[in-house]
Amino acid sequence: MTIILDTNVLVRLIVHDDEKQVAVAQALVIEARQIVIPLVAFCETVWVLMSLYKMSRADIADAFDIIVDTSTIFTQRSAVEAGISALRANGDFADAVIAFDGAMQGGDIFATFDKKAAAIAEKSGIQARLLKA
Repeated sequence: MTIILDTNVLVRLIVHDDEKQVAVAQALVIEARQIVIPLVAFCETVWVLMSLYKMSRADIADAFDIIVDTSTIFTQRSAVEAGISALRANGDFADAVIAFDGAMQGGDIFATFDKKAAAIAEKSGIQARLLKA
């Protein structure tokens, strides 16, 4: 069986804040042949972990490293790794995923009003245009 994980399951597996839900989530992961985690679930998870659980970017990056290194996990690994790199550079996970995914879909320039996002995109080899109003 191939399971698609929702954000709330991913959060439970990382923060272990509800014993019963954590046990159910862990059992599901153990029984699944494959686990698919969509990019959106990673992006939402970062938001939840930072805003509700006050987790640091480094701790989230460490947790995501473990997740993507799990042999039964299937995701857009390169995009998640771009997001992890952004977290480690004190940047935004979702911005990095957007820039990476856009480049993979044939985009040439990441356009943003966010100075930090533009710098991180450039550092990862994606041309960026910092827009000014």
